[in-house]
Amino acid sequence: MGEEEIDIKHSNLNMASYGFGKFLTEFIEMAFTAWLYYFYVRTIGVEPLIIGLAVVIYAIWNAVNDPLVGYLTNRPFKFTRKWGRRFPWVMIGGVLYIFSYLLVFSPTVFLPNVDPQSGA
Repeated sequence: MGEEEIDIKHSNLNMASYGFGKFLTEFIEMAFTAWLYYFYVRTIGVEPLIIGLAVVIYAIWNAVNDPLVGYLTNRPFKFTRKWGRRFPWVMIGGVLYIFSYLLVFSPTVFLPNVDPQSGA
């Protein structure tokens, strides 16, 4: 068998769409990283050590969770036949991501003694 080169051409619009999707993801994660510590330490009044411990616990959970989710999304299911193997999981994950993002920055709704405007 001879070696054949496959030359696939992608349009600039197609490549820009990938970049724009990544830009939105990075923008959301940057906002999360930049404001998480400030919000919890300065506004809510949580000790910085507890926030650091929560980030370490999340990192450990992420190390276990990512391979499990990869295994789960790689398996064929009835609902993935119509939409493709990954698309339903991306949509489900996107909704859960937005919901969890909102929950992280809304503890003042559940804490009646904390006024987010005054920072106390």
